[in-house]
Amino acid sequence: MKKGTKGFTLVELMIVVVILGILAAIAIPLYMKFVQQSKTGEAQNNLGQIARLVEEYYAKSGSQATSAAILPGTASGLIAKFPNNARTAVSSCAATPAINGDSVPAAVVDVQKKSYQPAVNEWFCSAPAAGCNGDTVWYQMHFEISSPIRFAYCYEANTPDTGAQSFTAVASGDLDGDNVWSRFVRAGQTADDGSIQIGPLSVTNDNE
Repeated sequence: MKKGTKGFTLVELMIVVVILGILAAIAIPLYMKFVQQSKTGEAQNNLGQIARLVEEYYAKSGSQATSAAILPGTASGLIAKFPNNARTAVSSCAATPAINGDSVPAAVVDVQKKSYQPAVNEWFCSAPAAGCNGDTVWYQMHFEISSPIRFAYCYEANTPDTGAQSFTAVASGDLDGDNVWSRFVRAGQTADDGSIQIGPLSVTNDNE
C-alpha cells in the first residue's frame, strides 16, 4: 500500500503568506525610516560643526569699537563678531527652502531628490574670482564639505556694534523630490556679558 505524498496544505501556505506579509509591512517602513535617518544625519552633523566654528570665530575675532586712532597709553574696546557679510543679512534664510547669496549649492533644485558635488570655490575664496563670491561666511569660519551633499546650506547673521548679535544656520532638504522640504536649524545669540548661547537643533518635516 502506497503512503500518501507529503506536502503543504493550502491553509498552511496561506498562513505563511500572511506571516510574510505582516513581516514585510513592519520591516519595510522601518528600513525606509533607517535609510532616511542616515541621510538626515548629514544635516545634523554639519549644522553642529557650523555652530562650533561660529563660536570659535567669535572667540578669536575682535575689532576696534570706533575708527578713531588709538594713542599710546590709551585703551579701546574690541567688538567680537559672528561671521557675516552683505549677502548673509538677517532673515535671508527665512524662506523654506532656505537660500541666499552664500548658500551652497546656489540653487536648491540641485539637491532635490539627488546629491550634489560642491566645488571648493563654492565654499570660500580669499579674493573674488571666477565662480566665487569672494569673502564668504564659509571662508570666514573655515567650513567646507568636499563630499556630495543632499542638503542646501544657508547662513545668516545680525552683527550690530551694540546690542545682541545672532546667527542662524539652516539645512534644507527634499530627499524624495515631493516638494515638501525638511528644515534643520541651529541658531545662537550673544548675551549681555558677551557669551554665546547656542540653541538645540530644530527640525521641521524631518521625514518630509
